[in-house]
Amino acid sequence: MNHFSNLRFELQAFTNHRYLWLHYAYQDIKQRYRRSIVGPFWITISTAIFVTALSQVYSRLFKISLNGYFPYLAAGLIIWTFITTALNEAANSLISVENVIKQVRIPFTSHIMRSLYRNFLIFLHSWVVLFPVLYLFGTLNVSGIIYSFLGMAILLLTLFPLSMLLAISCLRYRDILPMVSALLQLLFFVTPVMWRVEQVPSLLKYMAWNPFYYMISMVRDPLLSDHFPVSSFVVTASIGAVAWLFAIVILMRTYKKIAYWL
Repeated sequence: MNHFSNLRFELQAFTNHRYLWLHYAYQDIKQRYRRSIVGPFWITISTAIFVTALSQVYSRLFKISLNGYFPYLAAGLIIWTFITTALNEAANSLISVENVIKQVRIPFTSHIMRSLYRNFLIFLHSWVVLFPVLYLFGTLNVSGIIYSFLGMAILLLTLFPLSMLLAISCLRYRDILPMVSALLQLLFFVTPVMWRVEQVPSLLKYMAWNPFYYMISMVRDPLLSDHFPVSSFVVTASIGAVAWLFAIVILMRTYKKIAYWL
């Protein structure tokens, strides 16, 4: 009964306490770009410049057409940046609010949602770059956008329990924190963000074990080809379901210890 009561209190982060993390996520962004004229749209500008420069280099390096490569690279980099930034900051989400946790009793999930929602808002500023790119290269279509939005919703539902598991693990074992950052940097090179799987067929069998491949494909592929990637949706949703189960179990087992680990 005690576990049930704690779980119910944590779920209030999505109901009674949702205004808390919504407000603080917005304030985090506002504080980050305080006294800036352009504000968070610097993210949009820097993303556009970075993708344009990188596509010029790698399209020549891989000897492929810029028309097909530019939208692929833009979508891949933006989605990958969101996933890795969200996970990296989630790993530190409980540690960074030590004083709050020790003084005020609010759901731990509120702190994780604050981190995830903040990064989602930042992601949206970069995502707007995609639409003019898709329009210019002739791949913009309504059904693809709808499929991509659906993929984004599933991605968010998957990232939340993964963020919770990382937050609790890094709080308990601080050595995991730098390991997460290093591992994500390594995975960038073995995940088809800048390169296509078709370019390296020998790696295709290894992609089946890379969850980030499915997460990116689920959001990116519909935008580029108006194709509904069923396998990516199924795998990502399955990962999310398992992650939710583990996250709830771990949270309930460590619930009373979290404040003492700070």
